[in-house]
Amino acid sequence: MLSLIRLSVFVVFISFAYQSVAQQIFSNPEIKATALLDTNKILVGQQTDLQLQITVPKDIFVQWPMLNDTLRANVEVLKASEIDTIPASKEGMITLRQSITISSFDSGFYAIPPFYFVYGKATDSLGSLAESNALLLEVQNVKVDLKAEIKDIKPIIEEPWTFGEIYPYVLAIALIFLLIVLGIYIYQRRKQNKPIFSLPKKPKIPAHIIALEKLNKLKEQKLWQTGSSKEFYSELTDILREYMEGQLHFGAMEMISYDIITELQKKNIENSLLTETQKVLQTADLVKFAKVEPLADENDRALKWGFTFVEATKPKEEKPEINTESKSKVEPSKTIDQ
Repeated sequence: MLSLIRLSVFVVFISFAYQSVAQQIFSNPEIKATALLDTNKILVGQQTDLQLQITVPKDIFVQWPMLNDTLRANVEVLKASEIDTIPASKEGMITLRQSITISSFDSGFYAIPPFYFVYGKATDSLGSLAESNALLLEVQNVKVDLKAEIKDIKPIIEEPWTFGEIYPYVLAIALIFLLIVLGIYIYQRRKQNKPIFSLPKKPKIPAHIIALEKLNKLKEQKLWQTGSSKEFYSELTDILREYMEGQLHFGAMEMISYDIITELQKKNIENSLLTETQKVLQTADLVKFAKVEPLADENDRALKWGFTFVEATKPKEEKPEINTESKSKVEPSKTIDQ
């Protein structure tokens, strides 16, 4: 019976593997999706990491597979890392990678089906499909030696000290430590001719004010007009990434363009502004990495987008409400006095 189960699992695994190979043959040969287990044999309750990655050109957007609580019956997903982006060995390519920690609490052989990635360019109406290879995980029971000596689950535990017993000692040590730290602090401040207590810092300049000032300086530099398109787009995107971190509160400086668009979608950014942002970021990537020279009107539109993005996402100013009712009561009295 066990042999029949293993044979059935093996046939399912071979079927998944065949589908994965066929998918790779008929898809873009440059784009490769793989799945790899750190170990394909674990004990019941043990954990192992599944490395999931795909290699694509830099100008390709990738829709990552959705992960549920289980990869299949009896194979649970415990945690998943962030998706890392690293340069690939081939120029113009990048590799997206994620580590998924899995476990199983039932012994047996489990075929993990392939993972599917949807990819394509921003201008494509339909995305293409990349399929990873299937995996086979073997979960073994823990071996128990029935002839071994019976032992206590835990040794005898000594009764710990109560808080009331150690409280005076902890309080005395904390007070002595505090006095020592305070003495060192006062000595250092006096040695440096500084006041013991620092004055309050100036209020922080809002992120949108800083961004608008930098955009105006960039406009005055006229970089793209003098043939420095790469420097223009690098500085423009750096200004807006820094603004996104300060105003929208996510790590845009370390993100690729696709991840930035994903985060902006969560912030409920207007669709028209989101579409224009995607176009400008894509153009910037092509200029910086593919050495593409955009047209003059594209550069001008990109700069205007920077101002528009900041103005549309900066904090809204609260205007004082005008009490029209009280105003209407005052005006008649003035007319009577006249």
